[in-house]
Amino acid sequence: MYLRITMGQAQPGKADELAARWKEHFGAQPAVPQLRHRYFSVDRATDMVASVGIWNTEPDEAQLQSAIEAFTAKVSDLVAVRPQVTTYEVLAEL
Repeated sequence: MYLRITMGQAQPGKADELAARWKEHFGAQPAVPQLRHRYFSVDRATDMVASVGIWNTEPDEAQLQSAIEAFTAKVSDLVAVRPQVTTYEVLAEL
C-alpha cells in the first residue's frame, strides 16, 4: 500500500474554496481501481493544505503529475505555494 501526500498553501481564507474545487475536479475523474481513498485537509491557522491518497499499488507518476498540473491550473488564484508531492510505501498498518 502507498500514501501519496500533496502539500501546499492556500491564499488566506481560501482553503474551503480550494477544497470544493479539489472535490469537483478529482470527483469528475474516471475511477482508478488502485486508489482506495482521497482526503483533503487544512491547517486553518497557517492555510497549509494537504491531500492524501491511499493506493493499493504504487501510483503512476506521469499520470498523476498530469492530473496535478491540470488541477493547479484551475486553482492558481487560490494557491499561495505550489504543491509538493511525496509518495510513501506503507510498512505497517494497525
